Amino acid sequence: MPAIRLSSVDLPEPLPLLEGPTDLRDRDGGHERRQASIIPWSRAARRLCMLRAMSSTEAATPAGPPLAIPIGPSDHVRGGGESAVATLVEYGDYECPQCAQAYPVVQELQDKLLNILMFSFRNFPITSAHPHAQQAAEAAEWAASQGRFWDMHDGLYRRRAKLSEDIILEVAAEIGLPPASLREAWAQHTFFPRVKDDFRGGLRSEVAGTPTFFLQGRRYDGKWDGGELVRAVEAAVGAVVQRT
Repeated sequence: MPAIRLSSVDLPEPLPLLEGPTDLRDRDGGHERRQASIIPWSRAARRLCMLRAMSSTEAATPAGPPLAIPIGPSDHVRGGGESAVATLVEYGDYECPQCAQAYPVVQELQDKLLNILMFSFRNFPITSAHPHAQQAAEAAEWAASQGRFWDMHDGLYRRRAKLSEDIILEVAAEIGLPPASLREAWAQHTFFPRVKDDFRGGLRSEVAGTPTFFLQGRRYDGKWDGGELVRAVEAAVGAVVQRT
C-alpha cells in the first residue's frame, strides 16, 4: 500500500508561532495503557517471535535511515515500559487514508505485544493533501496537555473518513474535554509548535510520506499491510530474545 507522499507545499510554516513554552505533551497521560489488552508474554508468544526471527533472516527487509530523534520523555508512548524489548515509532497523519488502514495493524501489534512493544506516534500532517490534518494534530496535542492523547488519537482515526473541524470538536466532547477550549487553542496556535517539532524531526529522519514506521530505531521500508509489519516486529522481538 503506497504511502501519502510529502509535497513541497507542506514545508513552509502555515501559521505564525507564539513565544513561550511549547512542549505541552502529556508526560503521564502519554503512557496510558489499555488494561484489558495487557496479556502475559507466554512461552508460546516467545517461541513464535523466535521462530519469526529465525525464518526472516534470509529475506529480511533492508533497514532504512536511523531515527534522528530517539524516543524520549516528551513522546506519546503506549505499552512496553521497563519490559519493552522492541520499539515502533510511527510518523502519521490523522486524515491520511493509508494511516487509517495501518491503524488496526498497529492495534493488533499492541494487543499481541503490549507489555514488550513500546509504540510511539509522532505528527506528520501533509497539509497539501489533507486540509484538516494540521487541526487534527493540534487537537491531539491539546488533548495530550490534559492527559488524554490516546483517547483523542483513537477517536480521530475512528472518524477519519468524515474528518472536519466539527468532527474533531465532536471527538473532543466524546472524550470529555471542552470543545470551546480546543477552539481557543486553534485560534491562538498554541500547539502548532509541538506539531512542527514532530514534522521537522520526521524530515531529519528522511520521512517523505505517511505512514512511515521506524522499528528498533531504523526506518522500516517493507510493507505494513498483509501481515508483513506484524511479522517484522515479531522477528525483531525474537532476535532480542535470541541474544539474551
